[in-house]
Amino acid sequence: PLSGVVHTAGVLDDGVIGALTPERLAGVFAPKVGAVAHLDELTRELVPELGAFVVFSSAAGVFGSAGQGNYAAANAYLDAVTQRRRAAGLSGVS
Repeated sequence: PLSGVVHTAGVLDDGVIGALTPERLAGVFAPKVGAVAHLDELTRELVPELGAFVVFSSAAGVFGSAGQGNYAAANAYLDAVTQRRRAAGLSGVS
């Protein structure tokens, strides 16, 4: 049985908000937001077998530098997923 999930993907495509196109957002969101959303959905029923759900987010979600709007948002999403998992009694650490 699956006992743990570790997600470490990340892509940078820095740019000021006005320069971020849907394609640039998707390029950063797919490996972070999309993948973690799928992993979360696919492992929610694996209690108590799944002892670890670990995602590597960046502090950019809290205090990123200028030009990291897409990256900051994607990392904040990862933090929110782990908070939601813990609130539901599931494993999750970011």
